[in-house]
Amino acid sequence: MRIGIVASSGGSAFDSMRQILTRIQPDTFQFLIATDRACGIEELAREHSIPTRRFETSDNAEFSRQTAEWFKSLGGVDMVLLYFLRLVTADIFAAYPTFNIHPSLLPAFRGFNPIERASREQVRFLGATAHLVDEKTDGGPIVAQVTMPIAAGDRVERLHKYSFVQKVYLSVLLVEMRRQGRFRRDSAGQIAVADGLPFTDRCNPRIENPSLWESLQQFQAEQGVEVLR
Repeated sequence: MRIGIVASSGGSAFDSMRQILTRIQPDTFQFLIATDRACGIEELAREHSIPTRRFETSDNAEFSRQTAEWFKSLGGVDMVLLYFLRLVTADIFAAYPTFNIHPSLLPAFRGFNPIERASREQVRFLGATAHLVDEKTDGGPIVAQVTMPIAAGDRVERLHKYSFVQKVYLSVLLVEMRRQGRFRRDSAGQIAVADGLPFTDRCNPRIENPSLWESLQQFQAEQGVEVLR
């Protein structure tokens, strides 16, 4: 399975997801990483011999076009995951199932700094949303959400730790859904979630693969938090 990664970050969520997947299925996944700037994920790619290209342009459409062409030149990808601070265009999301994970329960707290904003609003639940990408900021059909109660004394730093685990979980979930054929193109050619397959619960969906679940539980213990039960 070939997974395109579009990133402009340090890559810690990607690396955790990669380790969880390859720990139990080492020869199943291949990653391609596209960036728009010098960032930590490029160093991770070098360490693990992951093909990487940087497209330094401030134009979202041009970045998306070049990235999509690069993916195609290498044989295409089965899906794209964004760990990205900018919008991508239809050159990517019309060609491949493309997903973003936003650290809030959308449609609440769209945009930047959602965890800090949620903390200021003293919300009682912290969540993250996996959604298909379209032309809207943090728009697109919701695929899955995870949520957990938070204590009144939890500081923002602790919320970021919870959110990190949620993001990694949803990344693994999306890969598992794609691997099991959970996405299809509808009559209009749009990518949608297929019916009648696993993961029908969009809120706190459970990954049924016992090895993956065990690996995720191990990851959670390493992080020193209890988010997934």
